[in-house]
Amino acid sequence: MEAMADLVESGKIRSVGISNFNAEQMRRAHKTLQKRGLPLAVNQVRFSLLDRSIERNGILDTAKELGSLSLIPLANSKEWG
Repeated sequence: MEAMADLVESGKIRSVGISNFNAEQMRRAHKTLQKRGLPLAVNQVRFSLLDRSIERNGILDTAKELGSLSLIPLANSKEWG
């Protein structure tokens, strides 16, 4: 996270996002970025009609608590034919 914060501060990227972090990892990333005055923009996680685990494992609640967006692209799966 420190390296990502460095990239934001140097203007090479606009924001920091993460992918497939669990709730505790999200909190640690948020805390690290917050110390430098930066928000955690997004956590991209897997979601489908068959796998709605983020509703039970705390990721969605943590994103709401931290004010981060949980980007949930609908997983490419067989239920769509």
